[in-house]
Amino acid sequence: MSTKKPPRKRKRQPARKVPLILHKRTITVEGEKVETTVGDVVVRACRLGAYRSEAAAAAGISRPSIHNWQRRGEDAIAAAQEHIEDGEQVKPEEVPEADRPFVEFVYALEEAEANVEVTLVGIIRTASLKDWKAAAWLLARKFPDRWGVREPSDSSAGGYNLADLERLMDEAVADEGS
Repeated sequence: MSTKKPPRKRKRQPARKVPLILHKRTITVEGEKVETTVGDVVVRACRLGAYRSEAAAAAGISRPSIHNWQRRGEDAIAAAQEHIEDGEQVKPEEVPEADRPFVEFVYALEEAEANVEVTLVGIIRTASLKDWKAAAWLLARKFPDRWGVREPSDSSAGGYNLADLERLMDEAVADEGS
């Protein structure tokens, strides 16, 4: 005969009055304490170049929370898009009030990630003024069909391999010196 107790039923948490995305957090920015929201902590971390998983950890939330917030915001945008002209961006005030924080989060996150990418590309371009390899690296990633790194035996694929680029650049530098 077993004396094992039946598993306890887990109590369901009551619905939050304020969604987690709007919960307040105090963070330190340039030595000063600033009160902000959990969603804003995620956006700030992504603006600095953090991956979303690290941004979630910095905000004290799970990575799926970010995914769920994004999905909710995108769903609200898609629903509102049906009522406005094609090509126009949905404004947060055009969605139900309960969905606004999620729509604002989607837009802020997209802008933050785009801005950090543009900043980092600018740094690579600046580095390419002193070292041609930075330009070759960027070309290889931006235009892989033409500038991607290829094996020396893959001449039928078009473009240059890294050895070809190094040889061509060395020849160009030697020509400038003569």
